Amino acid sequence: MATLIPKLSLTSEDYLSDPLNLTSTYRVDVISDPTEFGRASITTATSKTIMPTNSSYSYVYIKVLEGTNKTDTITITIGTLDKIKLRVGEFFFLPLFNAQQVKAIAIGGTCKVEYGYWSRSEA
Repeated sequence: MATLIPKLSLTSEDYLSDPLNLTSTYRVDVISDPTEFGRASITTATSKTIMPTNSSYSYVYIKVLEGTNKTDTITITIGTLDKIKLRVGEFFFLPLFNAQQVKAIAIGGTCKVEYGYWSRSEA
């Protein structure tokens, strides 16, 4: 068993009349194996599977590192529905029920992404 500690921080000096400073941290126990983490090129030609259909509650992470053009994006499909659009520099970390597949396709030009997925050690 391994532990992931996702942390999200939202800060702004000019969004509200008072400075915004939100931070949330959570400890996640995950199965050490199988886990996949790496980088891949996402093209406009065909969807790339980021996470095959999972058999247990899972966490998936994707960050768009660069695109052919600054305006390039990727569309992420969860199951059969296009649900998420990420621009260069954007990322997400998402918990998912089992029986989900995550795919991505580039819009505009090829994008390089960093990705990973982990299965939770308990349901």
